[in-house]
Amino acid sequence: ARTGVLYEALRDPAFCGAVVAAIREGRVLTLNHGRLVGIPTSAAEILAGIDAGASLELPPGGRRHATALLGEQVVLKLIREGRAGPCPEYELARFLTEQGTFRNTPRLAGGLTLDADDATQVLLLAFEHCRDQGDAWRFVSHHLDRFLDEARLRPAAETREALDELHGDSLALLAGLGRRLAELHLALAEGDAEFAPLAPEPGEAAS
Repeated sequence: ARTGVLYEALRDPAFCGAVVAAIREGRVLTLNHGRLVGIPTSAAEILAGIDAGASLELPPGGRRHATALLGEQVVLKLIREGRAGPCPEYELARFLTEQGTFRNTPRLAGGLTLDADDATQVLLLAFEHCRDQGDAWRFVSHHLDRFLDEARLRPAAETREALDELHGDSLALLAGLGRRLAELHLALAEGDAEFAPLAPEPGEAAS
């Protein structure tokens, strides 16, 4: 018997480089039961220069997906629990990338799909890498932890008087988050026939 190691494909730089090339060049690979299709978007230039020699990092993923960071410029997201049919994340990211009016989200460079049995399943997405300092939930949680720690060390009256100063940064962040959410909804409201799943539909008046 031979001893081996079973590991996820995203840990292999050669695999990641081949996937990026397939998406960038729109390659089609015929299988016994279907075909793999690379689908680039108008932002596929993000993938330029990425090959098997690019640096590879593996950020924490989740049960439903795994991620790989290539060359500090591309994030590959492998969908572990995919299913045939429309993929909301792919459709939304593709719409925002191609429409171009909402710039506050990473652009989608392309995707890799499996076409089989008259159905399409999205297997992998390639996004632009954008540096960040964590998400808003974590930022606010850490701020409140610090606030409560400091509040224990000062009189209650003094804490009440300093609330605006203490919470100023968090309130500004939340106001900015609200603006970005509104801008996202405005962008989605401009859907067209090419992106039928995201096209606006008339609503009915509440009874």
